[in-house]
Amino acid sequence: MAKLSKYLMLLICFITLAPAMPRAEITAEDEQALLGKISLASSEKTRSSLYLKLADYYFASERFDDALKNYRAAAGGQLPKKNSFTAWERAGDISLEKRDYADSIKSYLNASRIYPKKTSVKLKLASAYMQSELYEKAKEVYLDVLKNNPRSIEAVIGMGNLCVSVGLSDAAMDYYRKALTIKPQREAYSAISKCALNMGDYELSAAMLKYALALGYDYQSMIDLARNYFMLGRFKEAEAVLSSAIEKSKDSVDAYLYLSLVYLESGDLLKAEKIAQIAREHSSEEPVAYFLSALCLLKSGRPESAAENAAKAGALSKSAVVSEYSVKLRDFADSLKDKK
Repeated sequence: MAKLSKYLMLLICFITLAPAMPRAEITAEDEQALLGKISLASSEKTRSSLYLKLADYYFASERFDDALKNYRAAAGGQLPKKNSFTAWERAGDISLEKRDYADSIKSYLNASRIYPKKTSVKLKLASAYMQSELYEKAKEVYLDVLKNNPRSIEAVIGMGNLCVSVGLSDAAMDYYRKALTIKPQREAYSAISKCALNMGDYELSAAMLKYALALGYDYQSMIDLARNYFMLGRFKEAEAVLSSAIEKSKDSVDAYLYLSLVYLESGDLLKAEKIAQIAREHSSEEPVAYFLSALCLLKSGRPESAAENAAKAGALSKSAVVSEYSVKLRDFADSLKDKK
């Protein structure tokens, strides 16, 4: 039971990112007007500028496929260097968000050829290489940035992340510590914490998160700190951190899930079930909440109710595919049904 609970503790949270909006959203009238101007444009230069304007509007309206098409059209035409750079960079941003890493790499390379010394786009290029698992290419870019700017904290942390990806945890730690000597900041502390976690050093991971939190409140860092306390068996400290996270972010379901798990592992089944119920009230489609309720009910000697909750959890995980633990959730639901 403890092993399964620890498995869940590592898998509940995940983060989503959204690109920034450069301009106001486009109206149907504006769209048709711009399309008309593009078709009547008297020169390639004018047409390219209109493509860029239309792409910005599509981007702001979250019509990313249309934005990408028009950024490419603009970049391939006759634009001033600055605008051409912007078009290629935003095309790369959209492709990266869509996980089309090959296209994002191509776009960022085109942008970096226009302004070879522009660090920001080189770092994006390195990120695209990293996500494509082209680690040697990423390394070349990071080292090129560091050659021109040894104090580029983004490149130093990037090299640390690269070392983690290829299994060089000690080298990664060296880069992260170097980042802290440049400027103490949350990202470096969080990176060391993650690296320490990968090495199984929960004490160091927790210590780094406390430093990160000293620089300002961050919900995810609170959750990660509680996770480390949980893995160390320091349930009271985990409870305190999670209670604080809930107080600051009452609508975040994962904090309730973690707190329920803490109470479950510490043997307070009534509190564990109560918190799991609150989690279900916040999100009726969250399978982990039903799964935790099933665990509480099973340990309380109520296998029939436990089976119902586990079956609900298994059904949700199969239909929504909410996370990697869905298979284990489904298997556990089946095992509970057999106890009826």
